[in-house]
Amino acid sequence: MQELAFKEGFVKILSKEVWDGQDIESLFGNIKVQEINLYKKSRKMEVKVISDRLIPAQTIAEIEEKFTGYFCLNCVDIKVKYAINDKIEELLDSYWENIIFFAGRKLATSRGLLSGCSWKLSKRKLSVYLKTKGAGILKAQECGKFIEDIIDEAFSTKVKVEFIDCIIDESYNNKYIEEKKAQEQKLLSNVIYISENNRKNSSSLHKKVSGQDRMANESAVILGKEFKDEIIAMKDIDQDSGKIAIAGEIFSIDSREIRGERYLYIFDITDKTNSFTVKFFTKKDKYGEINNKLKIGIAVKVRGEAQYDKFSREVVIMASDIVKIEKQKQRVDAAQEKRIELHLHTQMSSMDGITPVEDLVKRAAEWGHKAVAITDHGVVQAYPGASKAASKYKIKIIYGVECYLVDDTNDENFDYTKAESYHAIILVKNKTGLKNLYKLISQSHLSYFYKRPRMTKSMIMEYREGLLIGSACEAGELYSAVLENASDEEIYRIASFYDYLEIQPLGNNQFLVESGKVDSREALKD
Repeated sequence: MQELAFKEGFVKILSKEVWDGQDIESLFGNIKVQEINLYKKSRKMEVKVISDRLIPAQTIAEIEEKFTGYFCLNCVDIKVKYAINDKIEELLDSYWENIIFFAGRKLATSRGLLSGCSWKLSKRKLSVYLKTKGAGILKAQECGKFIEDIIDEAFSTKVKVEFIDCIIDESYNNKYIEEKKAQEQKLLSNVIYISENNRKNSSSLHKKVSGQDRMANESAVILGKEFKDEIIAMKDIDQDSGKIAIAGEIFSIDSREIRGERYLYIFDITDKTNSFTVKFFTKKDKYGEINNKLKIGIAVKVRGEAQYDKFSREVVIMASDIVKIEKQKQRVDAAQEKRIELHLHTQMSSMDGITPVEDLVKRAAEWGHKAVAITDHGVVQAYPGASKAASKYKIKIIYGVECYLVDDTNDENFDYTKAESYHAIILVKNKTGLKNLYKLISQSHLSYFYKRPRMTKSMIMEYREGLLIGSACEAGELYSAVLENASDEEIYRIASFYDYLEIQPLGNNQFLVESGKVDSREALKD
C-alpha cells in the first residue's frame, strides 16, 4: 500500500516537471518501498527504498525538495539501497561523483577539498587522494564517517575511509614545467632585476625621481618591475581576462625547488571581492631575496596573465611583476552624527553574509555607533553571539530579522506555497516584541515553510506589538511595486503596512542599472 501510494505520489508531483533529460519513470518505476516514517514533531519524512539501478544524487535532492513543499514538511529524506550485482569497485566508480555531492550537501567545506579527488579501494580500506591539503579538516568534521555511512547504506558494504593530502613530487613538477615551458622563459626574463643599461634607457621615458624615491621603489619590487596599470577587482576576473593587474593581501605562501636550479612560487591573495592563486618562477640565486620580501599578511599589487591551470583546475595568475604596497587603512566613520545600521547580515544569512557577528558588532563599536541591528534572513541564530559581543564592546543590539513576507490579506484562496514572497525587516522594540518575534519565527518554520520560512501579513498583524516593520531592500514588496510601475493607489496601500520605509545607498542597487531594469543611476534616485 505504501509502495503504491509512493509511486502515485511521484506521478502526481513530478509528471509536469522537466528533469534535464532524466526519465523519472525509468529511474523509479521498479523501486520497492521498504519503509516510510513520518515524524510529526519535527515535520520530517523518511523514505527507504530499494532500486535496481543507480539514481543520480542531484535527482534525489530535487525530488526531496519537491516532496518537502508538496507535503508542507520541513524535510524529506529519501534513502536508496541498491540491489545491483556488480563489484563494489565498479559501483563506486559509477557512483563516486554522487557520493561527493552528498558529502558536499552535508559538509559545505568538503566541496572544495574533495573537488577532483581520486580514490583507491584495498581490502575494505578506501583511500581518498586529495588535490590539495585538507585531510585534517575532513577528519575533524567526520567526513570519512559520513562517506562510510553513504556506502554502507547504498551498497551494504562497510569500508574504512582515509584522506590523503596531495604530495607534489618531482614527476609532477617536471610535467608542470613542460606544460609551461614557453611561458616560463618569458617570465624568467622578468625575474632578473633590470640591468643598469636598461635603467638608463628607461629613465629617458619616465620622469626622474630622487635617489631616495628610487631606492624606496626598488625595495618595494619583489618580482620584475614597478608598474602603474589600473587595478581590477578580483571578482571581475576570469580565464579570458588576459593581462591584468590586481592588488590585495597575501594569506598563503608555498615554494618548491624544481629542476634547473629554479624555484616555483605559489601564493594566495585576496581583495575581499574574490581570491586567486598567483604563480611565478625564479632562479635559485634570487630565491633568498624574494623569500625575505614575500610574507603572509603583506599587501601587494600583481601584474600578470589570468589563465586556466589544468593541474589545479582553476584560474590562476601567472605573475610577471609583484610590488609591495601599503595595506588599506581601516575605514572610519568620520560623521559627527553617527548612524545606526538597521539592515545587517551575519554569516547566519545563507548566501548573503560571511562575517561573524562579533566582528560586525566590534566594527560598529569602533566607528562610534551606539547601536546596531542584526537582521539575518529568516533566522535568529546570531543572537547569542550578538549579545555576548554587545557586552564586550559596550554597544546596544537591536534584535531583528529579514523575513520572507507573503500577503494573505486579500485572497480567499490563499496558498502560501504559490504566493510570491518579499523581503521585509522586523525590528524588536522591547521584551514583548522579542517574544512576538520568536513566535513569528517559529510559525514561519513550522507552519509556513516552503523553500524558505515564510511569514504572512496576518501573522505579523497578530503579533505586531513591540515590533517595527520596515520595507527592506529592492526585493521588498514596496520597491518591487515601484519597479513594476504600480499605480499610486497601490503603492500607497502597500506602504501603509510598514512603520518605516528603507532607503539604501545607490551602490546597493547598481545591479538594477547594469541588468537594464532601471535606465540610469539618476533613475535610481527617483
